[in-house]
Amino acid sequence: MKHFILAAGIVAASAGFAHALTGNWAKCTGNDTGQAIEGCSAIIKQGRESPTNLSIAYNNRGNALAHHGEFESAIKNFNEAIRLNPKIRQIRYNRAKAYAGNGQHKLALADYDFVLKGSADDADAYLNRGNAYADLKNVKFALDDYNQALELRPDYGAAFYNKGKLMFENEQFNLAAINFNSALIINPSDAGALNGRALSRLETGLTSSAIADFEQAIKLAPKSAEAFAGRCAAFLRRGQIDDAIADCNTALGYAPDMVYAYRTRGQAKAERGDHSSAITDFDAAIKLRPADAQTYKDRGQSNEKEGHLAKAVRDYSEAIRINPKDKDAYNLRGRVYAKNGDVDLALENFEKRYELGGLPVVMDAQSYLWDKGLYRGKINGVYGDDMRQALRACISDPNC
Repeated sequence: MKHFILAAGIVAASAGFAHALTGNWAKCTGNDTGQAIEGCSAIIKQGRESPTNLSIAYNNRGNALAHHGEFESAIKNFNEAIRLNPKIRQIRYNRAKAYAGNGQHKLALADYDFVLKGSADDADAYLNRGNAYADLKNVKFALDDYNQALELRPDYGAAFYNKGKLMFENEQFNLAAINFNSALIINPSDAGALNGRALSRLETGLTSSAIADFEQAIKLAPKSAEAFAGRCAAFLRRGQIDDAIADCNTALGYAPDMVYAYRTRGQAKAERGDHSSAITDFDAAIKLRPADAQTYKDRGQSNEKEGHLAKAVRDYSEAIRINPKDKDAYNLRGRVYAKNGDVDLALENFEKRYELGGLPVVMDAQSYLWDKGLYRGKINGVYGDDMRQALRACISDPNC
C-alpha cells in the first residue's frame, strides 16, 4: 500500500550552539544524507557532546540511513537516541517509520501509540498509525485512525487517499472511488488519486470513465508506469488488445519489475491467442511475485490452451495452495481433470467449488445440468445425490 508518512526531518543541535553550525555539525544537520552520516558519525565517535546533543547525532544518522533503505542500522541509531533522550516524540516518529520500512509494523504501532499519548490531536500520527494497522490487515483499526485524522484535519488529502487504497484492497470499489474523489477535490493534480479512482471505476464497470482518468493521470505524470498499466487493463477490458499491449509495454519500459504490467500484458496476449508469449509474461510475473494466485491461474489457462495439461494442473494447484478458498481455481483444476478422464478427481474439485461458492454457484450448475438434460431436480442451490449423479455423467461426457 502507498502510504503518506510524516517526513523524518533533520533535528538541529539544541543547547550550547550560539554560533552558526560548522564542521561536522553542519554536515550532521544538513540535507545531504551522505554528508549527514559522515558528520554525525564523527560527532558520535568523538563522544564529547552532552547526552542531548549525542541523541541528536544518533537521530540524524538514523534518518540518513533510513533514507538509504538501511532500516536495521537506522533502528539501532534511533534506539540509542531514545536511550539518551527518551521523551522526544520526533525520534519515536522516526523509529516508527524505520520499523515500518523494515516490515516490523507491530513495533511501529507501539511507537505511534507513544506519540499519540503525548499529543492526541496529531493528525499525522493517526495517519501513520492507520498505515501500520493497514499493513497488518487490521482494516477496522486502520479506518478508525484515518477517520480520526480526517476529523482533526478535514482537508487531509493523504488520509482520503490511503482510505481509498484500503477500500480498494478490500474490494469495496465504490467506497474507494468516493475517497479518491475526495482526495482529488483537495488536490486535482494528484496523479496517484486519479490512478486509484480509475482502477476503482474499472472494477465497477465504468471503463470509459476509467480510461479518461488514466489519460489525465498520464498528462500530469507522463512517465507514470501505474497509469499506463492501468490503461492497459482498461483497454483489455474493452477488447482493444493492441492498445493494451502497447500501454503495458510502455509501463514496463518505465518500471521493468512491475508485476501487474507483466500479468496484464500476458492476459492480453492470451486473449489474442498468443499463449506461448503469454506464458513468458506470466513466468516473469511469478518470478517477481511468487505468491500471486491470479497469475498462476492465468498461466494455467494458457498452459491448458497449449495442451500442457500437467503444467496446468500444477499451476492451479499452486493457486489453491496460496489461496485455499479460491473456488475458481478448483473449477479450473476440475476442468483439466475432466479432460484427462479423471472423473473422481474432477468431481472432487467441482464439489469443493460448490462448497466454497454456496447457493448461487450450485444453482448455476443445476441450471446448466438441466439444460444438458442430465438433471431434473429442483433449482434450489442444494447439492444432493441426484445432482451428484448428473455431474458425474457430465464429467464423463466430453461434449458436456
